[in-house]
Amino acid sequence: MEVFEQTDKGHGRVEKRSLELCRDLRWMMTSDRWAGLACVVKVTRERTVLSTQKTSTETAYHIGSDKTIDAAGAAHRIRRHWSIDNELHWVLDMAFREDEARHRARHLAENLTTMRHFALNLLKHDPHRKGGIAGSRKRAGWDHAYLLGVLTSEAR
Repeated sequence: MEVFEQTDKGHGRVEKRSLELCRDLRWMMTSDRWAGLACVVKVTRERTVLSTQKTSTETAYHIGSDKTIDAAGAAHRIRRHWSIDNELHWVLDMAFREDEARHRARHLAENLTTMRHFALNLLKHDPHRKGGIAGSRKRAGWDHAYLLGVLTSEAR
């Protein structure tokens, strides 16, 4: 069992992360069914809000196929994965006001989320985009030539 610990302070809180990486998977009765499974990782996050001194603990489990990764490397990859995920949600909230959406009927919320992701990907890959995503989104709503160019990837 390899262990890695890291503590960060920022945004009004202290977060301590403890990671345990286990390569010996003999304890798993079904490990032979997981082709390429090399390790199981347990991450425990302890967050303390400095203003209230309230502490919460969260545990997450991850699996990996990299036979050479160490505990510090696994911690880095997991943090990188979450930073990418958080970036996506931040952009969707700022550019598309996703957190304000109140769509509840049937599959509408899921469908609109898919459409927002689709639109975000189109805008991110627009080589002619000069501003931010929110501005480009508005421009596509006002300028039909720009919208057509984004949808067809044509030079403008």
